[in-house]
Amino acid sequence: MLDFDFTNVSRDIIGSEQGIDLDYEFSNYAERMSEVISGVYQLQEVVQWFQADYQHNFFKEIKEYADMVRGKFKDIVVIGTGTPIEGIQAMAEALIHPYWNFLSDEQRENMPRIHYFSNIDPETSYNFKDLCDATRTLCIVISKNAAEPETMALFMILKKYFERVIGENYRMHIVTCTTRDSLLYNISNQEGYKCFEIPYEHIGNFAIMSTCGLLPLRLLGINIDQMLLGCQDIVKVAQNTDIRQHKVAQLALINYLFFKNKKKNMSIILSYSAKFQYLSRWCSRYKSEILSKDFDKYGNFISSTQLPAAVHGFNDQNVLMQILIEGDNNKIINMLQVQEAEQDINIPKEFDYTAIGFMGGKTLGRLLNSETEAMRMLLTDRKIPNTTILVPKINSYYIGQYMAMYMLNIAFQAFLMNIDPLVKTTYETLNNYIWALMGRYGYEETLREFNEKLAVSKRQPVLPE
Repeated sequence: MLDFDFTNVSRDIIGSEQGIDLDYEFSNYAERMSEVISGVYQLQEVVQWFQADYQHNFFKEIKEYADMVRGKFKDIVVIGTGTPIEGIQAMAEALIHPYWNFLSDEQRENMPRIHYFSNIDPETSYNFKDLCDATRTLCIVISKNAAEPETMALFMILKKYFERVIGENYRMHIVTCTTRDSLLYNISNQEGYKCFEIPYEHIGNFAIMSTCGLLPLRLLGINIDQMLLGCQDIVKVAQNTDIRQHKVAQLALINYLFFKNKKKNMSIILSYSAKFQYLSRWCSRYKSEILSKDFDKYGNFISSTQLPAAVHGFNDQNVLMQILIEGDNNKIINMLQVQEAEQDINIPKEFDYTAIGFMGGKTLGRLLNSETEAMRMLLTDRKIPNTTILVPKINSYYIGQYMAMYMLNIAFQAFLMNIDPLVKTTYETLNNYIWALMGRYGYEETLREFNEKLAVSKRQPVLPE
């Protein structure tokens, strides 16, 4: 199982001004956390699709499709926006070869390369045709309810391109992932595209471990059975309503208390593993989408929230050291560490006559862990609260555990803040403005309101034809 180290948030280690009394807080919040845990587990959108019998119905279809098309496609293009796409990339980058797309077909065992198509910059989109052979490419379109203008525009562009290059059989090169009776669901039925159903209309960001997230992973040859088993094991353990026996709930409460009581308005995910670079970025954006709200579910104004950020160890530490260590002590650092590397490299015994000769005979894994330990000590020396999540090794099972753990942790934080984790009102307002500016039918009133506000600013819109 995943392990957790909360030593360096204790007031015994970093002092009473910056730290907290863990025993006292766990006792003080015992009843509240019991209610929070029970509340989250009553959300079927969050937990039902982690259950084995429910998963079987949805994922049997995924496995059968992946087996049927194996070897037919050299490239997969995933179209979508936001945390679902980033979650797919986070899991894939953790589990496949770090240079996957540069390997030969034989080295990938004839599994496809994978690309993520979410940038609507015309320069990027125009040059997509140079990336793949359309006749050997599968396009996966992911949209819960076809509400994202970016996803739909890119889908329309690729559909037209595939149709022109491939001909009538282009439909075999497009699959969709969406909720039942959505616009994309109806288009799929009308046009004859293979459609995988996302189980809940209001599943929100928790959809990443449903069909839309696991379909691309299965096509890459990743063991989604082990991944789902990891999810199930975390969900079973996390049902315990006693916070003293519940590390995931403890992590949620610690982050909540440091924000609420210690004014830590930055929450940083720090990882030194290259395979976790996209995972830490997904964590920060996932937290932002769930917890950054103006109002709680009772209509109370709660605009102040933590600013999440991802820092990737040796790439970022020298550049960001000042903001991590110096200045205001206004952050909590959540470190993500791998306990056992699958492979390691010995550092040759070279340059014995110089000051670096001592490193010969040691390993890169030891150097990596030394950097992690050194950063943890430096943070603690400066009385900056820091937690550590320990992943035993990088494989499908533990990545599944981590994804489920993190989503539950954020759901618990949402309930502590009286936030509905399934609602994203600001994003919907932004899309409404975009649809109105693009001339969508039914958005005339939104366009009129937009133009009135624009007139007040006396600024001309930049909308080239």
